Amino acid sequence: MVAYRAAESNKIASAEYSGLVCAVGVGFVLFGEVPDMLMMVGTTLIVLPLIWLAHHEKRKTRKAAKLAAEQLAEPA
Repeated sequence: MVAYRAAESNKIASAEYSGLVCAVGVGFVLFGEVPDMLMMVGTTLIVLPLIWLAHHEKRKTRKAAKLAAEQLAEPA
């Protein structure tokens, strides 16, 4: 519960949904369960936007850092 107060909800959701991928992996390795096509489609629909969001946030952070560095390098 503390994490929800300390971080943005989209970042918490990313961590929670990564457990879905781990559960599929554990089920396959330990129990020989093979996910069906609907499970794979659903997982893909959940995971791909999270990957895109992480990539977008990383690009935004890099762009802001580059802009800040350029502003510091300009003579006053």
